[in-house]
Amino acid sequence: MDHFKSWQKDLLKKYEDGQDVTVELDMIRDQLKKAAETAAGNGNHQASERLHGAADELSSRHSPEQRVALGLISEGHLYSSVIDRPLATRYHHELSVVVEREKAGFSAWYELFPRSLGTDGKRHGTFRDCEELLPELAGMGFDVLYIPPLHPIGSTNRKGKNNAPTADPDDPGSPWAIGAISGGHAQLHPELGTMEDFESLVVKAATHGLEIALDLAFQCSPDHPM
Repeated sequence: MDHFKSWQKDLLKKYEDGQDVTVELDMIRDQLKKAAETAAGNGNHQASERLHGAADELSSRHSPEQRVALGLISEGHLYSSVIDRPLATRYHHELSVVVEREKAGFSAWYELFPRSLGTDGKRHGTFRDCEELLPELAGMGFDVLYIPPLHPIGSTNRKGKNNAPTADPDDPGSPWAIGAISGGHAQLHPELGTMEDFESLVVKAATHGLEIALDLAFQCSPDHPM
C-alpha cells in the first residue's frame, strides 16, 4: 500500500469538495519530515535534504491553494523509497499478467443461429446472411455477436424440431452434436459457408464495432471423426 499517495488522494478529494484540508496538509508535511529523518539515519543525505525542503514548502506561510498544490506534487516517490514499510512482503516469483480487453468488463451480446437466417424460411442461413444483419445489431447497441457451434452436425441419433428425439430427413439437428463425415471441431458446417466467408464476417463485424464470440463446445456426435 502506498500511504503517501493515499494521503494525496484524500487531500484532493476533500479540497475539491470545499472542505478544510489543514489537517491533511499538516499530515503530509509531518510524514515528509519523518521520511527525511529516516533517510538521514540511513546515510542518504541528499534524499533527506529534498524531503526536508518539501516539508518546509508546506509551511502555513503559503496560501491554502498553494499548500494544496505543493502537497500534490511533494516528493511522494522519494518518500516511498526511504520510509520503513513494516507490513511489506515480497513474492519471489515472476508472474505473468493477463490484461483483458475492455469488452471483457462489460458488453452487450446478441445471440443468433446463422442457419435460421434463410430468407424464405426453408433455405439454410449462411455467414453472408449474418453480414446483412450487422448494421441493425450495431444500431441496437450490441457490441458482441454470439454464435453457437459452427461445426458439422452428426446424423446418428439426430434430434428433430422442438427437441424431438427423432428427426425428419430435412431436420438440421442440434449444432452441439458436433461431428459428421464432413469433419469435426476443425471444420465448418458446409451449409454455413467457407472459412473465407467466416473470416469476411469477422472483418465486417469489426467495421460496425462488433466482435464475434463463438461457443466453445466439446460435445461430440458418434459420427465425429476424432
